[in-house]
Amino acid sequence: LTRRCDSQEVFAMTAPLITTSDGKKMGKSEGGAIWLNSDMLPPYDYWQFWRNTQDADVIRFLKLFTELPLDEIDKMAELKGSEINSAKKVLADECT
Repeated sequence: LTRRCDSQEVFAMTAPLITTSDGKKMGKSEGGAIWLNSDMLPPYDYWQFWRNTQDADVIRFLKLFTELPLDEIDKMAELKGSEINSAKKVLADECT
């Protein structure tokens, strides 16, 4: 539409849909909308959203949503069992 109305060249960028390890998409239509506005969602609830990430998603989300060095994330990928909770806290802290 912009190209037709303004006779300008237009560019767009797309990204793949982000899904959880069980195949569900992340987003409002799946319930649990995450807002960056503290009037819509308290900061603690935002932190809790990331803290409650499924174990299988933690490392991938650290790579997608944080600026941590990959070697640091790779070390966290070796965590097993309840140790993964420390990686979840890092994810929540880095994303909040």
